[in-house]
Amino acid sequence: MPEGLPMTGDARFGLLLGVGMVVAAAFVYYRPETPRSPKNDSAKVQVPLSPKPVRLSKMSTTTPPTESNSR
Repeated sequence: MPEGLPMTGDARFGLLLGVGMVVAAAFVYYRPETPRSPKNDSAKVQVPLSPKPVRLSKMSTTTPPTESNSR
């Protein structure tokens, strides 16, 4: 496998700086939300412990027309 050109110091620094900025932005953007203090009652939201069951309608059991039975 042929060797490529050696990476210069400023290119290496730029690569590390760019990757570091992307990682820092990801930490800031995807940080977990902190719970609010219990003193502020207007901000309380009740979250159900389990989801409500959903009723699904019955699927149609008719078959779509085909060439053999459409004539």
